Amino acid sequence: MSNFTFLSELYKAVFLMTEKVCLRILPAITYGKNPAFETEEDDEQFQDPAWDHLELAYTFFMKFLNLTDLKTNEAKIYINTEFLHSVIELFDSKDQRERDFIKTIVHRIYGKFIPLRPQIRRMIHHVFYEAIYEKEQRNGIGEMLEIIGSIINGFAVPVKMEHKLFLVNCLMPLHKTMYIFEYFEPLVYCLSMYLQKDETLIVVIVKKMIRFWPKQNSRKEMLMLNELEEFITDVSQEIFASIAEIVAKQLAQCLQSDHFQVAQRTKQMFESSENRLTQQGQTTVLELAKDNSSIMYPIIIPAMSNNLGHWNRLVREINYDLLLELKILDRRAYDNWIRSDRDGPYGQEVDDHLDALHEYETDRREELNKR
Repeated sequence: MSNFTFLSELYKAVFLMTEKVCLRILPAITYGKNPAFETEEDDEQFQDPAWDHLELAYTFFMKFLNLTDLKTNEAKIYINTEFLHSVIELFDSKDQRERDFIKTIVHRIYGKFIPLRPQIRRMIHHVFYEAIYEKEQRNGIGEMLEIIGSIINGFAVPVKMEHKLFLVNCLMPLHKTMYIFEYFEPLVYCLSMYLQKDETLIVVIVKKMIRFWPKQNSRKEMLMLNELEEFITDVSQEIFASIAEIVAKQLAQCLQSDHFQVAQRTKQMFESSENRLTQQGQTTVLELAKDNSSIMYPIIIPAMSNNLGHWNRLVREINYDLLLELKILDRRAYDNWIRSDRDGPYGQEVDDHLDALHEYETDRREELNKR
């Protein structure tokens, strides 16, 4: 038997073994309660009873793909559309160990079989669309986002329109799902990679975030506040100026949230770098507010004034302290807003602000006198 014939039979046997053992139809998955309300007790990882057998097959196939002298021309005969589709579908496995193997396998195929890259990306995109618009829940989104993150890291600059459309139409709508907690970190990593390639994309990212902002899910809202802060403090102040107004409106809405943790977390974003652990040279939201005070003060200050009547005492106190801090930070912008024309767009808000401030300070003095 010639070496060529032996090689062909060997490759055929490897892929036949992989298809028979690994590329199977997964059992129907019954998802549990809403991930937003899961506890640590609910987070028990599923273990496939056939894993000992599956692991041998996956390990063998991984070693095969890692061969330095792998004949890609011979192997691509078997890595066709049907094979790739079956592999991608295994991301929905409940067993975390299997999803990790699949992630590595797809990454190896993507790296070694260059002509298959667009097809792999399209298949992953399709799974994302399915997760966003069709399925109530799906496993493997986080693992696929890790693959996408490494792909984005290799994008050439300037970023192609194809990749920008993927950001807008596929990655950003992943904020809509109820189980974003399962893949939040790799999603944020993907978006941060886009911003490293082109920081002007912060405009579309923030606009889409605000479009998908949760209305009644405080846990999800806290996550997105962390995400928003990370992004806006990493771009230049010139770029931020273009989104200062929409960011201020969203933060004002969060400051007035009935959920005290949301209101408190939003206020924390305005703390100075001395009170927070920030990277050296990193801009803070407080500095952004000062540099864009003419835009942000008329939006943020009325929201804080409204919060002086919040049901939570701690929220009332931190809003009052922050109002004083903003006043000291840029007294000219504060005074200009106070002196604005009573018939102008901020006239009534100025009156409401002064009334709320006076009422809160009066109540505070009375409370101190009682003590």
